[in-house]
Amino acid sequence: ECVPALESVGWTTFVENKLPVEKDQIVDDELRDNVDKLGCCGVKEFMKLKVYTMEDHPIAVHLDTDALILQPMDLLYNTMLAPGSSTGTTKALSDDHLMFHKRPTNISDFFFTRDYHQGSKWTDDPSQYGVQGGFLAVKPNRTMYQELIARLKNETFGRHRGWSGMGHSGFWGASQIQGFLSYVYKHHYPGRAVELNRCIYNAMINDSPYHKRTGVCLTKENECQDCRTMDIESLTSVHLTTCRKPWHCPFLPLKQYPKLCRDAHRAWFQVRQDLEKNTWKRSVPQDGWRYEWTLGYCQRPGGMAKLLAITNLTTGPNQPKNRRQYVPLLLPSSTSMEKRT
Repeated sequence: ECVPALESVGWTTFVENKLPVEKDQIVDDELRDNVDKLGCCGVKEFMKLKVYTMEDHPIAVHLDTDALILQPMDLLYNTMLAPGSSTGTTKALSDDHLMFHKRPTNISDFFFTRDYHQGSKWTDDPSQYGVQGGFLAVKPNRTMYQELIARLKNETFGRHRGWSGMGHSGFWGASQIQGFLSYVYKHHYPGRAVELNRCIYNAMINDSPYHKRTGVCLTKENECQDCRTMDIESLTSVHLTTCRKPWHCPFLPLKQYPKLCRDAHRAWFQVRQDLEKNTWKRSVPQDGWRYEWTLGYCQRPGGMAKLLAITNLTTGPNQPKNRRQYVPLLLPSSTSMEKRT
């Protein structure tokens, strides 16, 4: 259903139905038992590793479906292809775009962000925290892909001891791609991973950079950057997790959510508005609940009266009468797309 709509606006689609590894191919009993328990998607999460197989392209980027690109990523791509590019020109990433100002080398082939907000139950070593699985930029290499799959099938995992007894556990997704990539790039492929600034790339925004009890920086830096204070114009991409999902039409009180969350939601809805108005030539909403950031795509059935500060997308006899709902995106028919092309 989605493929024709994507292709009609210029996307090239590739449908992949085969998982990189099936659950019964995992040798270790404890990993096999835990792979479905410590994250959202079980063994299906490793489908993201397919990004390494796209050798027709010098660079491939995996994005979760709740991610949004705000700025061109040319500087990242230039840096990945020519790690020695001068930072004094517009051709390469500045040090501020890199965590700890650690620059890539000629062997760097994996660029990522880390999930500091989760941390780990078992260690305060940031290098053992999980890779954030919503953004993975790689230089495709099928040999590397096959090595990763072989390791995945044969490594051991324990809730406390982590991957092969080396840690990288105690967080959401530890037994899945978040923990696996954190482990393999530290212990099997050192020097090949480059950590990007989490406030600029794959920014989740509404995360405190400080430990709740001690107040120290989660990154172990003396001074740490607070992503909540950024301007939307400074971000390259966002990952709508801690700011919640735009299509859930959440209320975002400023006491709990920085203004940047509202700006990110508005940016999401602007993409939809542009698609419908300028590509599909549809009329778009002119008013609605919190129009300043929802652009009318969150409505209350029956009118535009002030809504309760709730989100409720379900219906039923026990549900509140006042509820806001996301205006669903209706895909154009195949016939109308053929006429347009």
